[in-house]
Amino acid sequence: MRISPRPKTVNIHTSWVRMFRKRGWQSMFWIAVAHRVADRGVRSTDLNQVKLICMEVDYEFTNREEKTRTSSQGQAD
Repeated sequence: MRISPRPKTVNIHTSWVRMFRKRGWQSMFWIAVAHRVADRGVRSTDLNQVKLICMEVDYEFTNREEKTRTSSQGQAD
């Protein structure tokens, strides 16, 4: 979750989506990436830093999805 004094409006750059195609146009993922880029003060054109942030957010989203999947399987049993 995002806790920051920054405004909620952020820009998602198409160059980021082309660079990290694994997530496609998953809006929640790209919004999280854009917020982190803004919070850390990274330039949107610094693709190396943006890719690191994408990898961090992807790791967190993947773990969150797996947790949800395993908890829902446990309820079905």
